[in-house]
Amino acid sequence: MNNALGKKSLLIILLLLFVLPLYGQISGRRVNVRFRYGSKYTHRVIDTCKLFITYQFKYFDDESKKGKNTDIKYLEIGNRYIRYHSYLGEQRDSLYSVTVNVNFDWRSKLGIEREYYPDLEDVYFNFHSNGNLFLTSLVLNYDYCYEETIPVINWNLEPNKDTTIIGHHCLFATAQYCGRHYNAWFAPDIPIKYGPYKFNGLPGLIMKISDDDGFFNWVAVGITTPKRIKNIYFDQAPHVVKTDRSGYRKVFDMQWKDIGTLYRSQGSNLYVGGHGYLQPGENIDIPQIPAIENE
Repeated sequence: MNNALGKKSLLIILLLLFVLPLYGQISGRRVNVRFRYGSKYTHRVIDTCKLFITYQFKYFDDESKKGKNTDIKYLEIGNRYIRYHSYLGEQRDSLYSVTVNVNFDWRSKLGIEREYYPDLEDVYFNFHSNGNLFLTSLVLNYDYCYEETIPVINWNLEPNKDTTIIGHHCLFATAQYCGRHYNAWFAPDIPIKYGPYKFNGLPGLIMKISDDDGFFNWVAVGITTPKRIKNIYFDQAPHVVKTDRSGYRKVFDMQWKDIGTLYRSQGSNLYVGGHGYLQPGENIDIPQIPAIENE
């Protein structure tokens, strides 16, 4: 094989690695595919976990509520920091990092049946400074991140309502947060004011929380105190875009409003079968992806 032909073949292989998994996503519901093909990612220890909470996270991946996903989310409480992240998302990336097979079925390896793409939003409380929140999210091949003060959520406590979740007596509270109304159950016997995603400020660990529209639902299914040293890691892709909350929301919306521009902003083009390369501003039929923060 001559050198020119070898380079051309390599280019075709790389294009297939990038485009074919995405095409399956376009023909389905979501478009925010994440790839980690052998790149060097930041993966460093920042703290030690003293309490480990597992949540089952159920959510719809489009506004029509046709496709429902289930993810496993972890909340790691450390001595200095708190980290919230996706277990299934990280397992998916670990599997992709050791294969170049574009037809690799990672879902069957993880016991997932339907067309599913976990979200990779990592949230860190009190990182890089106390009282601040740091979010980093892998969208396509770039990590978009921003820092803000930990949001103050005005909860309305309803002490006459109670329930039990995995053996813990829980009380009820409601709040309006970023355009959605949320209902939460928290455990006063676990004096930790945090919960999944950015939710915080209740006098006890948030055990269950959902929105009135039924798009998002988290419920704690396990709480453990690590018997051995368990590290809390900071993970980030090699390509990092620092932005603010408003800028990140624009990127999130581009996944269904203007996916062509999103790809172009990362130096790539998106090929859609039967259509060709998608141009910036060109519309294709992608259902609206619900956002936890609706404003």
